[in-house]
Amino acid sequence: NGDDAAFGARWAFPNDRVNGYVEWSRIEENFFPALGFVNRRGVDILDSSWRYRHRMDDGFLQWVGSRVQFFRAERIGGSLQSQSAYLNVIEGTTSGNDFFTIFVGEERENVPKSFPIFGDVDVAPGDYAFGRYGFYAETGEQRDLSGSMEVVDGDFFGGRNLSVSPSITWRPSRHLRLSADYFVNKIQFPDAEFSTRLYRLRADIAFNARWAWLTFIQGDNFSDTVGINSRLRWQPQPDREFFLVLNQLRDADSQEVLDTEIALKATINLRL
Repeated sequence: NGDDAAFGARWAFPNDRVNGYVEWSRIEENFFPALGFVNRRGVDILDSSWRYRHRMDDGFLQWVGSRVQFFRAERIGGSLQSQSAYLNVIEGTTSGNDFFTIFVGEERENVPKSFPIFGDVDVAPGDYAFGRYGFYAETGEQRDLSGSMEVVDGDFFGGRNLSVSPSITWRPSRHLRLSADYFVNKIQFPDAEFSTRLYRLRADIAFNARWAWLTFIQGDNFSDTVGINSRLRWQPQPDREFFLVLNQLRDADSQEVLDTEIALKATINLRL
């Protein structure tokens, strides 16, 4: 029907001290990705990131540096859809593979029509620009006990949003990994205030190289449901995997089962 193309170009500078790229792409309105998906259609997208890194000779820090990131999506007609520009003022990695960064930035959004953000709270149409700042830190995953923390604060669609996201992972042995993630957003508008909360629990048990039991639980306070995904995996050889899967959805308050699915899945690679 026309307007069904997608194309772009990318230039990269993959070096140790200065590393970066610039990427431009156009995704027309009727583009159909038969083997995947696209987040946006009818847009021109400019995406770029540049980092400067200085390696230390020895000591606690392995390297320190700064990073600039820019993203802009325009409707093909020319109007802005969304934009973000961030500066990682400082970031670095320690000798123990721990990472940290402190960042500031600005985001812009063009909202063509109102949409509900939570309950009966709507975001009105208009052009929004809001500043954001925060920090992120994570410990090296080689540790038995590792974790991460991100805190972001700033403006948000005419209001304010404080986001806190802690995560922790425990690996007591090569056979067991337990992790927990928690995401909370405290949002304040002139005439409304609310918080969204999302939690995730994961337990991975590897009995041996062929058998594993993988369980993932997720819940939130905006759907008031808890989802469970549990998979028993058998991998007799590298090119063959078999799964016995249980998916279940429950009401968070009453624990009533809303939906249950049991499936047997197989993946077999044939080499000709």
